[in-house]
Amino acid sequence: MLRKSKQTMPAMPETTKADLTESARVLAETFSVPVPGIESATKYVTSYYGIRERAIFFHSDHASGDKVRQDMTLCHEMAHHIDAARNGLYLPGTLRFRRRWHTPTFYAILRDVAQAWYGDAKRYPWHMEYPLGKRWALARGLMDPVYANHLVAYTLRRRYDKATREIRHLLNLQSIRPDCWSTHYAGKLRRAEKAQVVASKKLQALAEKGC
Repeated sequence: MLRKSKQTMPAMPETTKADLTESARVLAETFSVPVPGIESATKYVTSYYGIRERAIFFHSDHASGDKVRQDMTLCHEMAHHIDAARNGLYLPGTLRFRRRWHTPTFYAILRDVAQAWYGDAKRYPWHMEYPLGKRWALARGLMDPVYANHLVAYTLRRRYDKATREIRHLLNLQSIRPDCWSTHYAGKLRRAEKAQVVASKKLQALAEKGC
């Protein structure tokens, strides 16, 4: 979900916008889709693809920052544009926008875009993608296996944090509303405590391996 910025982001320089527009045009012609608009993301804290506007909105840091991030953002958002052009914006039989955009289908398109842009899809910074994208790339040999343990560690930390939050919530409930406490909540607490212990042990094992 996009998170709104507390302040308006500065617009990208016109020369940068012109260069990105030309790059988007080349990729659009390569994949036989309409050319997307290129705009400045002035409201949100990241770059994104505007499904209503059919435009790529670049955060100023991504547009004018390092070339690695700029190219990655261009390829990622172009893949969204191509996905929308090929597979539609709406859930089948409805007028509701699709909720899931980072799917295996999307990542297959991103691989093709990366191949066209870099000349080798492996040169795309897959390690900077979302967890699903990292797993997808690892399974297809697109990302250095050295990142596999880092991905596992990231997933385990997420599980540990989720279990910790659940334990804290349940203990708080038990403390302030003992009249609501039941075997249902006691079971949830036991499962959360077990999940926390398992994740902690696995993280410790990874740390001992130097990951």
